Amino acid sequence: MTTGLRDTVFGGAYKDGNLLFVTRYGTLPPICVRCANPVAKPFHKKYSWHPFFIYIFFPVKFLLPKGDKLYEFTTRSASEELELEVYICPKHRANEVLIALAQMSIYGIGLFVFIYYRWAGLLLILASNVGASVLPPRLRPTFIDESHGTFKGAGAAFLDQLTTKPPGVIINTLGLR
Repeated sequence: MTTGLRDTVFGGAYKDGNLLFVTRYGTLPPICVRCANPVAKPFHKKYSWHPFFIYIFFPVKFLLPKGDKLYEFTTRSASEELELEVYICPKHRANEVLIALAQMSIYGIGLFVFIYYRWAGLLLILASNVGASVLPPRLRPTFIDESHGTFKGAGAAFLDQLTTKPPGVIINTLGLR
């Protein structure tokens, strides 16, 4: 567990290659996480992460009676959350909003198409979900635990403003880079 003193000394945000490392109580500098332009007002975001093996339980949701409750319990018990004040410039914030609107539109069309053409509707719904998780403008968690979180999606200009992780700080990414 990190202490407030450690975060004050180190700032709580470091880079490790293309990953952003933030301690539990760390703060990000007041610059855009994509382009490193100064930003006045941060956005409060809550990030959550759970191990990839949890997706193995996804079919249980549909196959067992009360499977949805079991899946929800398994996901919530194995997940971790981290709250951050993230600085995003208006240009990149607009990109995030447009991507979210596109995802919701494709999802809505998929639901409508699903009524008449099941497989085509399912493919559209799947495409909206996969596209939202892969598109670049988002800061995405790759690992979160009780002491820190690691994120992908920070811009190179932003990462250049940060120091590299201090010696002795172990960044656990479970092999995901």
